Amino acid sequence: MGAIGRVRDESASEKGTLFHAKMANHWNGLPIEHDTALGEDEALVLRAGRKVIAQEGDNLREQGIIGVEVNLDGDDAEAARHGRYPGTCDLITYNADRGLTITDYKTKKNLDAKYVDAELRETQRSWQLKQYAWFTQLKYNRPVTHVRKLLVAFAPSLKVWLATYPITQHELSAWYTQAQRIWALMDEVEELDSYDSAWQNDDSCERYTWQWRCAFYETCWDGAPIEYRET
Repeated sequence: MGAIGRVRDESASEKGTLFHAKMANHWNGLPIEHDTALGEDEALVLRAGRKVIAQEGDNLREQGIIGVEVNLDGDDAEAARHGRYPGTCDLITYNADRGLTITDYKTKKNLDAKYVDAELRETQRSWQLKQYAWFTQLKYNRPVTHVRKLLVAFAPSLKVWLATYPITQHELSAWYTQAQRIWALMDEVEELDSYDSAWQNDDSCERYTWQWRCAFYETCWDGAPIEYRET
């Protein structure tokens, strides 16, 4: 579901989903190509997969693969609740620092070079990666020592970047303490059954420029009713 506003780019989502599937095939020892005629979008995704493997394959594999597209013990009920669902981690590997590395794939249909550094720096601050790291530790009973983003831009030219940051147990414990507070506030808002009590995060309104403003912008600032459309 999505709020009415800008039209969702389904082709971008489809490319991302296909890229995840192709990379999962590779790590599971399966071919990432097939013999049938390829459409233009699928051919581009396959080229991206081959570029990733050639450029970053050894770095991504590290000292061994622990899991691919790992469901971190979530279920459908939790998936519907405020992101509290542990998530599905794209790649979990074993690193030389005697811990685990969490890797998340991010694909962009079109990424201007001036935004690349900011996108890669976000890896260190990523709530999603900390959430994956926390629940990965619970699942495997082993420490996560690094979080990593594999960034793939399909246009204006096909490019790949890999950003890795160390993470400590202190950082993860601090994240979990904060997460519990935020989840409790979300539960409180849900129980009130009113968006009037939800806070407005004005730092996120135009995070990706006005063209890609938050889908709830008109609701927060113009008083428009919340409407949904199937996506």
